[in-house]
Amino acid sequence: MSLKRIIAAIGLFIPAITLMAQERSQSDWEAAFAQSVSWTRTTPFGNLLVHNGEGLHGVDPGTGKTLWSRTELKNLDENRYEPIEGSPFITLGTADNSEIFIIEPFEGTVVFQSRQAGISSIIGKYVLPANLSLLIHGNIPGQDKPSIVMVDLSSGKKLWDKHDDFGMLTAFIELGADQFLIATLWKIYRIHTRTGEVEWEKPIDPKASAQMAKLGALGGMLKNLAEQQVDPNDIKAEFYPLESDAFIVGAQVKNEKTTTDSQGNKKTTITYSSTYNAYKMSTGDPMWPKPAEFKGYLGQLIFDERGIIVCPDAGANTRINLLDYKTGETSWGKKGRGIKARGGVQDYYLTDAGILLLFESGGSKGSSTFRLNMLDPATGMLKFDKYLKVDGRVRQTEILPSGLFFVTESEANLIDLATGTEKFDKSVKTKPLLNVGTDDRIYIFSLKDDKVYAVDKNAGTLSPFSKAEIKFDGKEDPDELELRESGIAIVGKQNVALVGMDGSVKYNNYFPAPRLPGLLRAIYAAQAIRMAYVGAVSTYASGALAAYAQQEKDAGKAALGQGFSEVYGAMGQAGFAYAGMYLDAVKSRFKATANAPDFVFMVMDTEARDNHLIRVSKDNGEIMDYINLGKEKEPVYEVDNISNQVYYRKTGNKISCFKF
Repeated sequence: MSLKRIIAAIGLFIPAITLMAQERSQSDWEAAFAQSVSWTRTTPFGNLLVHNGEGLHGVDPGTGKTLWSRTELKNLDENRYEPIEGSPFITLGTADNSEIFIIEPFEGTVVFQSRQAGISSIIGKYVLPANLSLLIHGNIPGQDKPSIVMVDLSSGKKLWDKHDDFGMLTAFIELGADQFLIATLWKIYRIHTRTGEVEWEKPIDPKASAQMAKLGALGGMLKNLAEQQVDPNDIKAEFYPLESDAFIVGAQVKNEKTTTDSQGNKKTTITYSSTYNAYKMSTGDPMWPKPAEFKGYLGQLIFDERGIIVCPDAGANTRINLLDYKTGETSWGKKGRGIKARGGVQDYYLTDAGILLLFESGGSKGSSTFRLNMLDPATGMLKFDKYLKVDGRVRQTEILPSGLFFVTESEANLIDLATGTEKFDKSVKTKPLLNVGTDDRIYIFSLKDDKVYAVDKNAGTLSPFSKAEIKFDGKEDPDELELRESGIAIVGKQNVALVGMDGSVKYNNYFPAPRLPGLLRAIYAAQAIRMAYVGAVSTYASGALAAYAQQEKDAGKAALGQGFSEVYGAMGQAGFAYAGMYLDAVKSRFKATANAPDFVFMVMDTEARDNHLIRVSKDNGEIMDYINLGKEKEPVYEVDNISNQVYYRKTGNKISCFKF
């Protein structure tokens, strides 16, 4: 063990650095409340929420001014705070689970209140951004089955509710400005969003529905029994709208077959099958003579100009096929039975060389084996003679002059697109975000030997870059690599190191974390929010999002790209008053992640047993300054490491903001 680590281990070295660093005692603003603050949260958009006995308050992060207060939100449990993915809204709940609220965090509008809407419990929720509405699937007192309720997000008022066979919802999709599709175990509905009028409803399986109808009351009992016994994980459905007056429904079902041998022993075999069918959007009538059936779980659909490439997940029985848009007939393989694949298709990546497919097959002891191959959509053939075995799911890809660079959950390598072979003798053991690129190089951190390697983009070669190992203390792996003028920063939760552009290790410093997890919640949550933004820019959406993050001019309210435009553009088109706020907030935060700060926040225990929120320089590894969090086991503080602000409850009723 090095002398540095010996000293750090006995708790002398790091506290000494802390004492030499300057304490940040003067805040940039303070906000005082009539009652003690119980908890705070920073939303993914950067809004600061403060909760106390008076209610919930929205505080301006720039000035500390209270923007809004909701006194009806007094008894909220901080563990029931949850952002609604794909929307700007926040779900909040009481500690006894008796009531659920959904708020818009910029103006504090309570857009949904379960008790007011007459809902006793929520099963699921679906945001309809183009309609400024929220569809709630839940239980209503007096109804023996779950219902669906539509809420106007601009006013919080219930628009309508319905109490048909909505026991289990399997699929949902919004259809522009005034319609949506929803599927249950038995039917597909097209419903008008604002009025609740059912445009049409059609059985998913006409034959089965007809048989149930003939049985009358018994059929209804059988349907109820089926809903009660079906595991939601066994049933899956997806809608795929097409450009014409059509949509595809994919459905997955679990099949059980019991056989009895000559000894009277029963054996139950479980398999899964999936079907696809096309329907007219205007009427709900089927367009194909019969559904297209496949073995296995519902998989990936790739919409190609030649047809629909169906990539199911049937393990060793997987067959990839091409469906005709008009007839639903298959055409690849012998007699249209498809091309055999080694495992189910878990993901795909469109490249100039073809469609890269990621296959997964079951291994021994429940483990999975992942393989890659390239599909030629023109011929319906796999291009590589041998599958390329990889460790984990693919998370990043980039086409280089020398081949296809990829990063899985556990390794990185470069594929020769002509042969399907790996160009590196051995894959680099790593994980997503532990790589960073320049015009001609990609730098990767190896978790096997704790060194940085360099990939020549043109030559496709891998060579050692750092001259020594960068071993993190505290049983911690790095989280992210960052290219800086001073070198390559390697950042973890409690460690930070720097490799100069000459390959020398400039520093490698460890700052011991407190043992109590409550001290680390806020900073780890902040890191997760930032990593989500960084990950979105760095992985599959890299082109559009990274380009947008660099824009200096407003590109328009409906032009955020790669998913965000669908939500915020739709809100803008629907006339939502705060759509511009949301768009500006997202744009601002993407720009902030494109320009990483010169420091990293960490929480550290000290010799005096005080807990310090420290700011560590990425260029020299030294503590720049710190905020003393005291000796509380769970201090109330929030870190926004996108805007680089810290909010801390110094006293019971005051929040102090420190800007960095």
